[in-house]
Amino acid sequence: MDKSAEKIKADGTQFASFLSFVLASHGSLENQENETGLISFTSYLERTFTAVTHATCSPCQKLFNEVTLNTVAKVIMFLEISMILHQKPDILISLLPMLREDSRYHGQDKLPVIVWMTVQASQAELTVGLYIWAQELLPIMGFESNPSPQMVDMILHVVESILSAPNAEQVLIDGAVSKGVLLIPASTLNLLLHLTFPSTPVKGTDRLKAIFVTLQWIAVAVVQRNNQKMPFAIEVQDYAFKSIGEGNVNLSGRATKLFIWCLVVNPECFKIWDMIYEDNVEKSVVILKKNGKVIAIIQLF
Repeated sequence: MDKSAEKIKADGTQFASFLSFVLASHGSLENQENETGLISFTSYLERTFTAVTHATCSPCQKLFNEVTLNTVAKVIMFLEISMILHQKPDILISLLPMLREDSRYHGQDKLPVIVWMTVQASQAELTVGLYIWAQELLPIMGFESNPSPQMVDMILHVVESILSAPNAEQVLIDGAVSKGVLLIPASTLNLLLHLTFPSTPVKGTDRLKAIFVTLQWIAVAVVQRNNQKMPFAIEVQDYAFKSIGEGNVNLSGRATKLFIWCLVVNPECFKIWDMIYEDNVEKSVVILKKNGKVIAIIQLF
């Protein structure tokens, strides 16, 4: 790795500047020796990039075609980013505020790059990959007004790839505990719940159902190990209560199970329920009917 890459690797701010350079597609390199070999390598990167995103319309091919840099620069940019993220995957976490606030990183045309970087980081550390997915990619899928099938496919492929790694669940839980982070906060679990059990099935619903229980288990296991289950339960209780008895049977049923879990793990949740149940009799009846199955529900966790 050259000296500039060493500096970028050591400093997240410099890496952010480098990333801006990549996405803006500006700059040039004068040295074009051995370009024939680099062209072959670029073709390999294009094939790999497209396979990683798993998108049917090859958005990454479009990305490469739109880049105005010469072939040497294209290769160096993505190769350096890959090496940096494999050595220091946590840098990507430090870039989250920038990715959210800077409009240059917004839009479906930038998603393939964000997805690719997440995959690179997760290959070095699964915990970082799932953290980025939960904090950045899932919200894109949830709050985009009309997500394209390719967008949904890319985002789901990332988490499926992470969860398919050997011993993924234990590695993710141990990694989150050591870092002291919540991989799946209450707000993310709520978003995941609504995306998995929509009133009308949409593209990706079946794939989310296949991984929902695993992600729920990871979320709960992490807060239990981090001694954060008390505040987590209070947050989840609030989200779950809003989803109970709202006409979506599957969503209501799953939310009710989460609500009862909150009652089991945190006595404060009973006090909160006591303050609101009279104004929400129908929801409370649904919860009480389920309450006889508490033991079976606990075993799910």
